[in-house]
Amino acid sequence: MLFSYRDWDSVIREFEIIGEASKHLLKANLIKNDYQVIVDFRNKIAHGYFGIDESVVWSIAHSDLKDFLQTIRSLILDIEPVLKQELLLAFEEDNKYLDFIVDALKGLENG
Repeated sequence: MLFSYRDWDSVIREFEIIGEASKHLLKANLIKNDYQVIVDFRNKIAHGYFGIDESVVWSIAHSDLKDFLQTIRSLILDIEPVLKQELLLAFEEDNKYLDFIVDALKGLENG
């Protein structure tokens, strides 16, 4: 499987962001310790510049993120409604030039 440099760099960057955010969620005891594997993967890709297995990254991107997405959605949906609305509006403002993000955030407003 061949990625373009841009595709590869984008996917790796998103995994780094997910891993960093997961680290903070773990420290706050908002997600199960089982998700430490996400932080560990982030560390591996962030520091294993030439040793990242393309097939592993592809597999994780296409099959292992669904459960984590549900966990994050549940956390978002459980936020106190007024705070959730404030957060979503702030994120929408920060990302107003990216329609696909704004649409996804609007989808979270109503659950």
